[in-house]
Amino acid sequence: MLPLAGSDLGVETIGELSGAIQGTLQDVFHDVFDDASIVITRDTTASDVEGWDSFNHLRLIVAVEEKFKISLSTAEVADLRNVGELVDLIGSHVGT
Repeated sequence: MLPLAGSDLGVETIGELSGAIQGTLQDVFHDVFDDASIVITRDTTASDVEGWDSFNHLRLIVAVEEKFKISLSTAEVADLRNVGELVDLIGSHVGT
C-alpha cells in the first residue's frame, strides 16, 4: 500500500492513487469555491467552475498544498491546463 502524504488514504496501484487524489481534490474544490455541487473530472478547467478566478486559483493551490502536505513550484502551477494535470502533479509529489 502506498501512503498518501501522511494522510489516512492508502492505495495499492497508481490508478487507485489517481482516483484517491481526485476524490480528495473534489472536497478541496467544494471548500475553496463553497459549492458542494461542483463535480470535477480530469478535463475540468477554470472556465468550467464558476468563480475560478486568479484569486481563487491561488486559494485552490494553497489548499491543495495544505491538504496533501506538498509544496508546488510556481513553474509547475503555471503549466497546469486542467484538473487531470493537477491530479498527476499531486501524484508526483505525494509519498516522496
